[in-house]
Amino acid sequence: MIIEYGSEGVSEAIGFLIMFTIVLTGIAMVSLVGYPMLIQTQISSDERNMEQAMISVQNDMKIMTFSNVPFRDSTIKVSGGGLTAIDNTSFGQSFTISDDTGTGFSVEYKPGAIQYESDDGTAVLTLMNGAVVRREKFQSGSVMIAEPRWFYDSDEKKLS
Repeated sequence: MIIEYGSEGVSEAIGFLIMFTIVLTGIAMVSLVGYPMLIQTQISSDERNMEQAMISVQNDMKIMTFSNVPFRDSTIKVSGGGLTAIDNTSFGQSFTISDDTGTGFSVEYKPGAIQYESDDGTAVLTLMNGAVVRREKFQSGSVMIAEPRWFYDSDEKKLS
C-alpha cells in the first residue's frame, strides 16, 4: 500500500473552501437582498404609524372643537422623519365665516398645518384644515386619508 504525502489534506481543504464559499454567498445574499427589504419595511412602518398619529390628532381636534373641552394632551412618536408646525401666515390658506342676516359679521380664519416628511421614504403627511392628506415628495397630487368634518369643494361650489 502506497500513501502519497498530503493526499488526505487535499479533500479536506476543498471541502473547507466549498463550505466557506457557501457561507459567504449566504451572507452576501442576506446583505444585498434582505437588508434593503428590511429597511424599506421599517420606512413604510414609520409612515403608517405617522398616518395613525395624524388621525389621532385630527380626532383630538374634533373633540376639542365640538365638545367644549378646554384642552387635550396628545403624544406623537415621530421616527424616520421630521414633524413641522407651519404657521398660518406662511401656509396661505384661509376661509371666511360670515353671517348673511345683515349684521355684517365676517371673520377670516387662517389655519396652519402640521406636516411630517419622511427622511428616507417619499411620504409627506399633512394635517391641514381638519383633513389628513398624503402626497409623495417631488410629485404633484395628493390623497385625502381622513376627511375633515366639513369640506368645501371649489369645483362644485359645494360645502359638505
